[in-house]
Amino acid sequence: MSETINPESLMEPGPRWWEWLFTPFHYVAGGTALVIGVVAVLVAGWVGWLSGSVFDGVLGMHFQHLSLRTSLLACGVDWLSLALVLLVVGKLMSRTSFRALDLFGTQAFARWPLLLAAVAALLPRFEQTTNAILPMLRGAEVQLTAGDLVGLAVVMLVTIVAFVWTVALMYQSYRVCCNVRGVAAVVSFVAGLLIAQVVSAVALQAMGVPMVPANLRRPAAVSAAPSAGQVTAPASAALTQQADRLVDLLAKGDYHAASQGFDPTMRAALPADKLKAAWEGLVAQSGPFQARVADRTAQEGGFEVVYVTCQFQRQRMAVKVVFDQSRQVSGLWFVPPP
Repeated sequence: MSETINPESLMEPGPRWWEWLFTPFHYVAGGTALVIGVVAVLVAGWVGWLSGSVFDGVLGMHFQHLSLRTSLLACGVDWLSLALVLLVVGKLMSRTSFRALDLFGTQAFARWPLLLAAVAALLPRFEQTTNAILPMLRGAEVQLTAGDLVGLAVVMLVTIVAFVWTVALMYQSYRVCCNVRGVAAVVSFVAGLLIAQVVSAVALQAMGVPMVPANLRRPAAVSAAPSAGQVTAPASAALTQQADRLVDLLAKGDYHAASQGFDPTMRAALPADKLKAAWEGLVAQSGPFQARVADRTAQEGGFEVVYVTCQFQRQRMAVKVVFDQSRQVSGLWFVPPP
């Protein structure tokens, strides 16, 4: 008597869950991969906008609040830059024909792990911790809790894992879609990846997307070297009022009036249009201005300094105003509150 064979037992088993995570492009490509990938790119850009994560290149990421449009634009440029470069490289390296749709779709799909990095940056106090790191490295007294440091470490670890995972998926996409194997696949992919990083960075910079967070620029957001001359008298209430008025004028958008108290060096280095760009950059990073909350005076290097701490929608920042002997503004910085 013959044994009855179940037809389903002859069917090849479907992909296992880890295959979907690490080698999905044997099972999904074309329009399906493109739809899933584009959704993943857009969601990563949206979450990045919420968390202040900017994907500023195929292999780039920094933490800074920008507009939703800019965040989505950066993610789209990153994806298309690598897909276009790998399309050219694949045509040169592959001995068989392949569909551009498959490559573009799977390259978009490959970027989904970056969503994990953007989500991790939503961790409470992560933004305040990153804003405090640079002043701490420069010698400022910054108090960070053990929880802050653990949170920072977690976000950094998740970000590293997300980028390694993404690059691995990008390689799988290129290898499978372009049918390139062995050492040639690895070398050509790495070359294409590096070229695409340069292409995406140049394209984003040309579009005005910041490639370095405002608090890492030198100076932090805007500065001018103090002019010659020192003062020794304690900072007066008049200087505090002058600094407060400067902040109020910036908040109102009256940049011409705000620059009237600048010394000649500052007026040349920071005319009204550049002052406007600097303030708007701070607002893009920190959210709309809400109020002045505190003043602090100090003497630094023989100059009178007033720190005007301001509350913005997403964080507090201080406007550091430096005055020369004639009570003109000779330096201006946007810094974390002292």
